[in-house]
Amino acid sequence: MNKTAKILLVNDEKDILEILSRRLIAENYEVVKAYNGVECLKILKGYRPDLILVDLNMPKMNGFETIRVIRQRIKWHIPIIVVTATDSDTESTRQCLDSGADGCICVPCEKEELLTKIREMTMK
Repeated sequence: MNKTAKILLVNDEKDILEILSRRLIAENYEVVKAYNGVECLKILKGYRPDLILVDLNMPKMNGFETIRVIRQRIKWHIPIIVVTATDSDTESTRQCLDSGADGCICVPCEKEELLTKIREMTMK
């Protein structure tokens, strides 16, 4: 496992953000939090994460738009996983991938499922 991986969490739900943050810190990941897409983009001006976990339903800028802007503005590839409470279906997954995400995971999920997906993306 990449114990030094830096992860940017983007979610307007403080409870979900805190749960994910605690889980990742317990696994020795460095975690930075953003509460919406606008804040995420500001953080990316001075921070280079190894992975971004982003929610879809957020105020100011939803997850799809946030991903599209990241892909347009950031010159290096950052793996992005959509973490959403929206029921997973083929259409939602397709939309996530079409917007530029590298994967999609629904919460609540098993801790090991989340960590496996993160390891896959940070070890590439």
